[in-house]
Amino acid sequence: MSASIERLAHKNVAIVRYTQPFNPVQDLTHVKTELEKFLASSSGVFNVIVDLSQINLTFADLVESMSQTVDPASETSAKKGRLVNILVGSDALIKMAADAYAQEQYGKTKVDIYPSVEVALEHIQA
Repeated sequence: MSASIERLAHKNVAIVRYTQPFNPVQDLTHVKTELEKFLASSSGVFNVIVDLSQINLTFADLVESMSQTVDPASETSAKKGRLVNILVGSDALIKMAADAYAQEQYGKTKVDIYPSVEVALEHIQA
């Protein structure tokens, strides 16, 4: 498993960190299961900082990952509106993912990109 997830104490914020070797199906299944637990024990909007800075993302990984995040049966779906995804990284494919989320089929949501987890946290807490 190359995904770790941590919920910040007493906040509706989770940090997901991916490392190599990245497996979109296995890693996202694990993350979705944990996020569903967080959502069940909270109310309102939940911010998820997704740190992709340590993986070598391929286009195939991007397509598979995005299909997993819009599963209408999942409470973690971008289309449900409770999760605010915030991406960390500088890869061109990360920018492509953020742009794609603005499309109808991916939930028509705004996804911000930051260079580090620390900067993303500052943005949330501002």
